Amino acid sequence: MKKVIEEIVSGLKEGGFERLEERLGGGYLWERDYPIAVVHTKERIKEKEIVRFFEKEDLLDTKGFTPSEFTKEELESIAKNASAYLQQATMMCLYKPTPFPQVFKSKFPKDFWKKMQDVTHVKSVIEWSRFTDKDTKCSVEFALREVMRKRKEVNVLKQVGYVWIAEVPKDIMIEEVMKHYFLENCVVVSAGDKVYHIGWNETLKGINMRYFVCPPL
Repeated sequence: MKKVIEEIVSGLKEGGFERLEERLGGGYLWERDYPIAVVHTKERIKEKEIVRFFEKEDLLDTKGFTPSEFTKEELESIAKNASAYLQQATMMCLYKPTPFPQVFKSKFPKDFWKKMQDVTHVKSVIEWSRFTDKDTKCSVEFALREVMRKRKEVNVLKQVGYVWIAEVPKDIMIEEVMKHYFLENCVVVSAGDKVYHIGWNETLKGINMRYFVCPPL
């Protein structure tokens, strides 16, 4: 993970988070808005126009289930036309290009999501959150826990690295939250008027979420 973090730190210093993936290298591939789960069944789609989109694209079978395999073009079309029914990680660090068709599976017939199955090409998930001067360390912790919880729901992602980048105003102190979840794997990057806190772990499953900085009421 050291090389991944070095690349991210250097990229943020050069120009912040916008278009970060264009400044990253290190022998890895970097992809933003990476699909990790797709809607499982027609029953879960609320909007009639979205159902028509899936039908038009031949993405529903006779029983109303979406496919188990998707091409890159199909996933891009869903992202453009039905984004609420596609879960995407902010960015993915890859050893090699994603194998297509990409396989997604569910455990049970009534599951909302089919989830990605193959992470042999994945080095790390990278998530990014932006906060304002109205946020506190407690709202930052809540946001971090929510995104980690959602990513852990995609079981195979527990096996790979995890990086979280928090853009915060300079007067928001979140070091306690970062150290609570990432221990010594934390660094702060200043780029212009922005401050980025970066926390990481070798695997997502290795991050302990049992205890809180701000326990729920």
